[in-house]
Amino acid sequence: MRISATTGDVLERLRVPKVWHPILAYNDVGLWIAASGQTSSPTPLYLVAPGATHASAVFHFPDAGFAKWIVGSGEMLWLNAQPRPVSDVGVVWMLRGPAAKPVWHVAESASLLQVFETLGGSGVVGHAGDGLWAAPPMAYDE
Repeated sequence: MRISATTGDVLERLRVPKVWHPILAYNDVGLWIAASGQTSSPTPLYLVAPGATHASAVFHFPDAGFAKWIVGSGEMLWLNAQPRPVSDVGVVWMLRGPAAKPVWHVAESASLLQVFETLGGSGVVGHAGDGLWAAPPMAYDE
């Protein structure tokens, strides 16, 4: 559902693929929908572009995985892809545009892993021009 920021009214309803416990992010490209670790079957990353009537599958998680978190800004989307079976280290991807074109990916760092474990996905934000930001606990220096 798309809800008005001024009135709180439901402005639009779209049917999207069933994703158990979805993780959402929004940027200039549209609404991104990813499966969390509570989803048992492989589910791709979906995009609902502005004006679209449906969600499109745009990225398939490696190793039948899922997203720990997703962050959007401008045309960029960052996500942490966790493989199945679950391991300690996920892979952070930066995707660009409506086709979710991979720009780079790197193994999750120890400091980012600690941020997620301490703060959850809200401890990571992104900016299209400035990159990915994380808020590690004060006692952690890296």
